[in-house]
Amino acid sequence: MTGGVPFDEARSIAHALGAATPVRPIDVPLAQAAGLVLAADVVAPRPMPAFAASAMDGWVVAGSSPWRVGEAILAGDDPCAVPLEAGRARPIATGAPVPAGALAVLRREHGRLDADRMLRPLEPGGPPPGADLRPAGEEADQGEVLLRAGVRLGIGAVALAAAAGCSSLAVRRPRLVVVVTGDEVRTVGEAGGGAVRDALGPALAALVPALGAELVVLEHAGDDVDVLVERLLAASATADAIVTTGGSSHGPADLVRAAIAAAGGRILVPEVAMRPGHPVLVAEGVGAAPGCDGVPLVGLPGNPLAALATAATVLAPLVRGLQGAPPATPAERRRHPIPDGFPASRPGCTMVLPWRSDDDGAPVPTGWTGSGMLRGIAAADGLVAIDETGARFLDLPGR
Repeated sequence: MTGGVPFDEARSIAHALGAATPVRPIDVPLAQAAGLVLAADVVAPRPMPAFAASAMDGWVVAGSSPWRVGEAILAGDDPCAVPLEAGRARPIATGAPVPAGALAVLRREHGRLDADRMLRPLEPGGPPPGADLRPAGEEADQGEVLLRAGVRLGIGAVALAAAAGCSSLAVRRPRLVVVVTGDEVRTVGEAGGGAVRDALGPALAALVPALGAELVVLEHAGDDVDVLVERLLAASATADAIVTTGGSSHGPADLVRAAIAAAGGRILVPEVAMRPGHPVLVAEGVGAAPGCDGVPLVGLPGNPLAALATAATVLAPLVRGLQGAPPATPAERRRHPIPDGFPASRPGCTMVLPWRSDDDGAPVPTGWTGSGMLRGIAAADGLVAIDETGARFLDLPGR
């Protein structure tokens, strides 16, 4: 049995820690809002659409055919104050306002004009009442909530906010400092001897924005506890949360735990019952001082697959809490039977593995799932968390 805080409990603790101190909202232009978490409801200031409109190009008609055709109505024209009389029609563009008295819109391909400008339907009877008419308020009534606080904004949500008249949105974008530890880590060139190239710094520089957060500083610290404490204290003054990589276990060069204590922090999750990623930790109050509560910290393992798996599964809920967002999506909470080809979990342990889709769209293991490997997660479509109750498919931010 693997010791440590159960996987789901650790995720809940991380989320609750962030949710206890959500970051202050900031306004961002719509063009910069995608991927961020909304801080306040977006409400329709008027009905959407604000007027009855045509859903197709064609003719707006009143009464029965044939219809005498008048002047065209184009998108952007002011709504007509004069009702359309029975036996009359007007050419109309998609999105153009429909005059009062309209029966329906006859699509352009469904009608023909006689030489005397009389319009006739190609099929007997013409369009049914209401055909291709968009009534005012069809999509939303005035005052209706269009987007709720806590939602992650996608391109559709940005477009909806723009249609509602917004030019900016209030969002919560936590500021994160990442500290990569280890004397053996090299940031440029090929690593020689017993050194290793830093794979996590560049990956986290991409992952943090994918979580809807801002990377304030990415820095490196060697295996010196005093230097690490200095880095943590400086980070706590500028960041909403701190992320460290490496040094989270209990080896002779693993100094993150001692540095947290020296910086005033308290570890809430000392390790997690998961593989890979068992040494991941969650702490609160780093940088705490009179009048200052300090900030949360997630200590990721140094092995790259373990670090990225725990960033996606433990760091991500903390960030969601800081954003005022729920800890996981409904799709991530849904449990499935363990797919063919995946190993069963050990009792009391959650396996978190990269997966990809095969040619038929079925999930299959990527291979290369050792905690120090990267080829598997580089080919992944997501992560799968496997325990005794089944499998859950989790997002891999920034994939």
